[in-house]
Amino acid sequence: MRRPILLAVLLITLVACGDDDPPVVSDTTTTTAIADERVLHVEPDGLLVDAEPLAFGSEGAAAVDVVGGVLGEPDEQAEQPECPPGPATVARFGDIGSSLLLTVQDGALVGWSIAAGSTLTTSAGIGIGSTKAEVEAAYGPVEVIPDSTLGVEVFVEGGISALLTEDEPDGAVTALWAGANCIFR
Repeated sequence: MRRPILLAVLLITLVACGDDDPPVVSDTTTTTAIADERVLHVEPDGLLVDAEPLAFGSEGAAAVDVVGGVLGEPDEQAEQPECPPGPATVARFGDIGSSLLLTVQDGALVGWSIAAGSTLTTSAGIGIGSTKAEVEAAYGPVEVIPDSTLGVEVFVEGGISALLTEDEPDGAVTALWAGANCIFR
C-alpha cells in the first residue's frame, strides 16, 4: 500500500518541478553561475588549453583570444620594439609580477613566461615554487647557465628555462619560460 502513495507523491513532485515553470527568485536571493572549469598549462613547446595544444608558431592573435577565454581579457598588450629576439607584442594576463606573458612576433605565438605568484603549471605539475629536484624528475637533468645576469638560470632539455633560488635540489623556481621572450640580460 505504501508504494502507490510514494509513487503518486514522486509523480506529483516531478510534475510540479517541470521545466515549464519559471524559477522563483526573491530579490534577497543571490544566484551565482558556476562556469565550466577550463584548464591552461604552460608547456615546453607552447600552451595546452583544455587538453588541446596551442604550439609556438600558432597565429598570435588567436592564441591571445584562446588564453583570454580561460583567463579573461589581457590586462595589457604592448609593443616591445627592443625585445632581444626582435620586435614583439607582449600580452599580459594578470597582475604585474604574477602574470602570464605571451610573446607574439610576426603574427605568431613564440613564447610565454610566468613569475612569482603565478599558479599556472606545466601538465607535469611544474610551476612557481617547484624545486630543482621536481623539475629534474619531470623533465630530466637541468643545465645551469654559467654567469647569467639573472641569477641561478637553468635550461631544461625540451625547451623550458627557469630561475631558481639556489643551485641545490631544494632550490625553488621563481620564474619559468619557454620559447622567445623579452628577457633583458
